[in-house]
Amino acid sequence: MFLNEPITHIKDIKGLKFHSISLFKPMLDYYGGVSVQLPVGEEIYTAMDRGLVDGYLTILGSGFFFNSLDKVTNYWVTPGWGHSSTGTFINYDALKSLPAEWQKILDDTAVDKEKEWASKWLDIWAGHMEKCTPAQH
Repeated sequence: MFLNEPITHIKDIKGLKFHSISLFKPMLDYYGGVSVQLPVGEEIYTAMDRGLVDGYLTILGSGFFFNSLDKVTNYWVTPGWGHSSTGTFINYDALKSLPAEWQKILDDTAVDKEKEWASKWLDIWAGHMEKCTPAQH
């Protein structure tokens, strides 16, 4: 959750307008926030810059730096609402047809890469979010 004004509790979002992906709309509805649908990109930047929305909910890394949203974001609520990820998919039957040691190599590699990816994103976020103050939830 990214905001222009601080909040001290999740209930403080009542009446605030957020750009939100549909995944987070039920949570906004529950706490009385208002979901505003905007295309990801310059529209969110403009809406934040002009005060048309009070904040936005998005998956971690989802266009944040590419769209310069860090320049119009003053606060962020931790822990994050989620993060985007990539995956490697393999047909279950094809996987099970591989020798057990190959299956283990694939599994171990996937776990290692997930840890590596998460660590890199945390480093990227730490560098870009220095100006933003973590809000309490």
